[in-house]
Amino acid sequence: MKKKTRRHIIKRKDGSFHQETRGENLVRKALESHGIEFHQEYLIAGIPVDFYLPAVQIVIEVDGESHLTTQRQKRDQLVTESLTRLGYQVIRLTGNDVHSPEIIRSLLQKIIKEERAWRKTTQRQELKNWQLKDQLNALYKNDS
Repeated sequence: MKKKTRRHIIKRKDGSFHQETRGENLVRKALESHGIEFHQEYLIAGIPVDFYLPAVQIVIEVDGESHLTTQRQKRDQLVTESLTRLGYQVIRLTGNDVHSPEIIRSLLQKIIKEERAWRKTTQRQELKNWQLKDQLNALYKNDS
């Protein structure tokens, strides 16, 4: 007997509701189990996305059967291009992808790696900002 998966119902910012798909449920659980910060059913520039990972500017879209039509694929391509132009990395997963432990593991490793790199860059930038602040303070003291 197939195990029934409990799926979340998410309230969108516009007040409407969305019941997550089985694929979205699997991705959400994987992200949660690895402590990755994400927003589900998030709006970016008016575009609803399945998952948004703010720390690494990644969007994950889970494309189930409804995405197999030509019209939907064209729309998905436009969405991907728009989000990419805005600076987001878009990862599209098919229904088969989300059921593959190898693909999910690879995705999580990529996200964790990028998150670590982002943190290092941010820490370096913060250090540079502090050094610059110290230099400016020293200049102001010398001018006084």
